[in-house]
Amino acid sequence: MTRIGIVGASGMVGRAVAQHLRLAGMRGLRLGARRSEGLQREAREGEDIVAFDLADSAQLQRFCEGCAIVVNAAGPSRQVLDRVARASLAAGADYVDAAGDELVHELLAGTPCGDRRLLLSAGMMPGLTALLPRFLAAGLDGPLRLTAFAGGLDRFTRTAAGDYVDSLRNGYGTPLAAWRGRIATRALEARPDADIEFFPGRVTALPYLSQENTRIARTLGLAAGDWYNVFAGQHLRDAFARVQNLLHASGEAAAIEALCTSAALDLAGRAPYQLLVCRVESASASRSLMLRASDSYALTGAMAAFAALALCEGEVPPGVHFAGEVMAPDRTVTRLRSSSAVTAIDLVDGGAVDEPAFEQGAL
Repeated sequence: MTRIGIVGASGMVGRAVAQHLRLAGMRGLRLGARRSEGLQREAREGEDIVAFDLADSAQLQRFCEGCAIVVNAAGPSRQVLDRVARASLAAGADYVDAAGDELVHELLAGTPCGDRRLLLSAGMMPGLTALLPRFLAAGLDGPLRLTAFAGGLDRFTRTAAGDYVDSLRNGYGTPLAAWRGRIATRALEARPDADIEFFPGRVTALPYLSQENTRIARTLGLAAGDWYNVFAGQHLRDAFARVQNLLHASGEAAAIEALCTSAALDLAGRAPYQLLVCRVESASASRSLMLRASDSYALTGAMAAFAALALCEGEVPPGVHFAGEVMAPDRTVTRLRSSSAVTAIDLVDGGAVDEPAFEQGAL
């Protein structure tokens, strides 16, 4: 039996990881969290429930001992950093991080891994936002052009809001930038009150070129790439416009509170949803994909679980990798089709493109 441990198993992402692993037939999960009361009610026969403090190195190490794979679903990522990854390595376990961004990758660079495999950014964004372009680009000859939209209507947990606020200070990407064979700053404009196919109602689409986007652009040899983060609520859109100033004037706690409160106001009386919409074009063909999910946390948990399954099946070579850039796209999309987190996946193969598409960022 392959023992998989889940750190942060009581959170929304951790619960989704456990659900997807159980449905895949994985038994004997080890579920870890600071408070384990809820986990006791949800645990299946043969599963271990471990209450421990992530800040206690000895407790964390004991949790990892005996696991073949450790999945980290705890946060905020800026506080966890490489702590769980290093405990996993010390225990001889492979590692999956549902967050774990470029900073974690840098911290682990040069660390002897032996035959261990470490998968970072195994979530919705980053993660699936790298894997889906790879899926669409397979079999298309360059030069290629990509346009992608990610977002919707969702709650903001304090952990997620904290990670977003931290991203503003650490240069994870460039607003309004795009890829034109290189990073092109201020190549795009924000699109307030936009009508974008597949998104219900009017939304705000904000161009943003992340480090993940840049890596994928280089990997796929894109001639052009436009990425947009999409927000369906007016309150959250307004909060994003002022969060940078709020962070400087009133501090991190005030910025996090503003994001959480605004998201809750937008969500009042409405059902959450997340959409990933991507299209890749060549001179002779195009492929488009629309993935709709119940919410970002369930979709992130699904991706992290699929990353653990990829490790179980020997799909990933030794070393430290970004999950969406090494996992098998076809196999992952097949798993997504049967995921309870996904409400729809539509794939369209198109013919020749008469004119450059997406000039205004629309499908």
